[in-house]
Amino acid sequence: ATPPYCMVSAHMYLGPDLYSFVGDISSKSKDLSEARIKVAGKQDMRSPSPGHNPLNTNQEPAPPQAGAKSRMAPPPARPVPVESPPPVSEAVSTASFGDEILVRLDALLAANHPLDKNSDVYLEGKDVIKVVHSLASGAEPTQFAFNRSTLVSHANAVISKLSACLNLSFICAEAQGESDVDVAGVGAGGIDVQLLSVCLAALMALFRLPELCREVKPPPLRDMLACTCSRLLDDRLAATRGPYAATAAQVIKALNKISIQSAIQAPRSSSLSALLYLLAHPVTPSPQSSPKFATKITTIFSKLFNRILTEEIENVTGTPFAQVGLATIMYALNDFFSVYPKREKGNEPQMEAAVGLLKRLVLHIGREQVMGIVTNTLGTTQGKPLLGAIAKEVPAEGRHRQTSQETLDRQQSVSGSDAFGSDATKQERLAQLKLKLRNSQDDTF
Repeated sequence: ATPPYCMVSAHMYLGPDLYSFVGDISSKSKDLSEARIKVAGKQDMRSPSPGHNPLNTNQEPAPPQAGAKSRMAPPPARPVPVESPPPVSEAVSTASFGDEILVRLDALLAANHPLDKNSDVYLEGKDVIKVVHSLASGAEPTQFAFNRSTLVSHANAVISKLSACLNLSFICAEAQGESDVDVAGVGAGGIDVQLLSVCLAALMALFRLPELCREVKPPPLRDMLACTCSRLLDDRLAATRGPYAATAAQVIKALNKISIQSAIQAPRSSSLSALLYLLAHPVTPSPQSSPKFATKITTIFSKLFNRILTEEIENVTGTPFAQVGLATIMYALNDFFSVYPKREKGNEPQMEAAVGLLKRLVLHIGREQVMGIVTNTLGTTQGKPLLGAIAKEVPAEGRHRQTSQETLDRQQSVSGSDAFGSDATKQERLAQLKLKLRNSQDDTF
């Protein structure tokens, strides 16, 4: 298909006669081209200022086909100095990013299975994922007039679409064997390794951009982690034989890497909130998931959660949680304790993670300050689950104080029931928590 941006360039010189030169094109390509031409017209691209090339290139446009009548003006007798082109962000509105990138990803996600790898929808969808990767890696592809700032401004939408495409890649190809579960009965269910690879590469490039990571919100990060972590438990990646055995180890390594990298690089409030949600709300296993999926996925989320806490406590400059969006975390904790108001058999790992965060917040910020943030953010009625958890899991200082020093020492030695009273006690407890965190997390799942 003729790319819409080429059609815009040709329309500048040929006008309505454009389609007599390009021949037959699909109706979809024609619609895309006309949409781009309309946008270009609004930006006055058909009347460029002297020396300004609206396509952001210094190359002369290709002449029309042989024998065709050209509307192109004759070249000047002497070279005309060319001004430096303006920044791309000035030439294209942010709406065009959605038209060129997000719309094509939506079309890929809506395509029938198994995906036709020769179709325009598939090829264009995969191409724009590569464009995202190029933008995130520092290049600015000439086929789209976008720069990195445009990508950053659409960070959450792009992450959501790429996560959906990554999940799609595990089920959209033709079935290769019994392990590929064809849920819809259309001969699909196989892994598209090529699509999977470009999605992972693009996501990794995105989470190497500090300015983009700062914009990441909990919902898209949560959806991405649900995909990457649950697909670690895809039985097809554990098989030593079969159609995916040759690439399974690399896929697992990449899924593991992007899960850790994204959770660490995103704002701490987004990471902790996303993982608290995933711990409180079970992820639905796929038909290809391994046995005991619920237990294993909880272990993965718990390890990743502890990894993030370790980063915040040990690897930050200044006081832990001082630069964290605490209101966002309070909403997430309140939601968690609404689901799990008390410890029960079966929710120990989830409660351990949430209560561990709660205790660390109290340790570094102060109990009254934490309760004040909860009250100001949620109110006493909406915040009742979290306020109840604080009262139960982190008793107030002096609540259990006894006159006997021996009794006090015994109370402080009980895990989870000390009052974080003196500075010495705080430091000792902090050292214990750090050691516990270090022992509970690993570089891999």
